[in-house]
Amino acid sequence: MEDSYEEPDRRVSENEDLDERTQIRKELADMSFEDIQKLKDDLGAKVFNEAYHGKPLRKHPQSRVHFSVKSRRSQAYSKQSKHAPREESSKMRVPSVRDVVLVPKVIRRDPRFDGVSGSFDEKAWQKNYKFVDELKSSEKDRLKEQYHQESDPSEKKKLKLLLQRIQNKEKARKVKEEKEAQEHAEREENISRLKAGKKPVYKSKGFKKKEALAEKFLALKESGRLDKYMQKKRKKDAGKSKKQLLT
Repeated sequence: MEDSYEEPDRRVSENEDLDERTQIRKELADMSFEDIQKLKDDLGAKVFNEAYHGKPLRKHPQSRVHFSVKSRRSQAYSKQSKHAPREESSKMRVPSVRDVVLVPKVIRRDPRFDGVSGSFDEKAWQKNYKFVDELKSSEKDRLKEQYHQESDPSEKKKLKLLLQRIQNKEKARKVKEEKEAQEHAEREENISRLKAGKKPVYKSKGFKKKEALAEKFLALKESGRLDKYMQKKRKKDAGKSKKQLLT
């Protein structure tokens, strides 16, 4: 008779364990691998394996409390009084950085690299800011007058450097404009050749370099500065050859 009473009790306990294992597996299915590993470290491999693989958890009563995901995340701890603050578990890691005061993040935008500002059009920019070149030319004239009136050698040297910088920028701008005008003329010529049924002519870099050098020599000859330019060039070439001999 005693065996007949023990058999239903055993079946009830087995069903309870089965339901508990099913609930545990459902909770584990919703967890990430990292959370499962942390849970395994907190409980211990033995308790974790017994819970997951079907062995009874009654030998480990503490595992019933800590295994549940909900109880682990929002577990109510005992308080000495109702006015006491909530006690945090020592097993839960405190984050290294806490947002004590929420400060709104200021997002700064660089218009040079932002697509909202649109693409850069150099021709439109030169057209809109053409007055800057006029201001630079007037500043150059003012610096020239100041240079001639200055008597202090150190200040005169500074003014000379400023003048040279402005003149070099003007020369570079003029060279760039001439190059762009030449490329535009070549493009227009090729378009007209295509319209006439002829093949377009594309000049190589070496040919363009020779043409530019010939034009430069003609300009220097007309202005009477060719001899001075050639002297500087010979001096420069001699310095280069001297350096090569020394090395």
